[in-house]
Amino acid sequence: MADKRPAGERDRILVAQIHGTAKRHARWRELNEDEHAAAVGELRELAAGRADLLAHVAGIVEGFSEGQLDEPLARQAAGLCRDAGADPEAIPHWIEEGRCRRAVADMPPMSGGLHGGGARRVLAPAKARIMIAPSMAGNPVRPGPDLVMKGRNAGEDVSNYRIR
Repeated sequence: MADKRPAGERDRILVAQIHGTAKRHARWRELNEDEHAAAVGELRELAAGRADLLAHVAGIVEGFSEGQLDEPLARQAAGLCRDAGADPEAIPHWIEEGRCRRAVADMPPMSGGLHGGGARRVLAPAKARIMIAPSMAGNPVRPGPDLVMKGRNAGEDVSNYRIR
């Protein structure tokens, strides 16, 4: 049965398969000859002569992992793609693209910082943990059924606390 997907989608799927295969074969040690040959053979078979896609994976994996804890694994996976026949002239472009993707991945979310999408933080003494129902957001906190206090100071008067 022929694959009726557009060529771009087929390439993205093949890149994902090559990426997964290369990362699966990478180890925290040097591969022995049999492991290396099996990995390179599987990547060659999967790529089916697409040196451009092997270069894509090698560059992205290497560039994205620079300076990260998994850099040795990424370098080994990229090396397997190179040994499987990646286009050496295309790899530097993809390394730079991998670096760009890492820079974007390291940026804080646009949703309001580290605390998520517009969630209001309750500022209360460290001793008490206050949970406030959404119906009270923006209003002064008053003791009542919508206010639940947990912890040591469960009976403390919280009438002066505000949601910020």
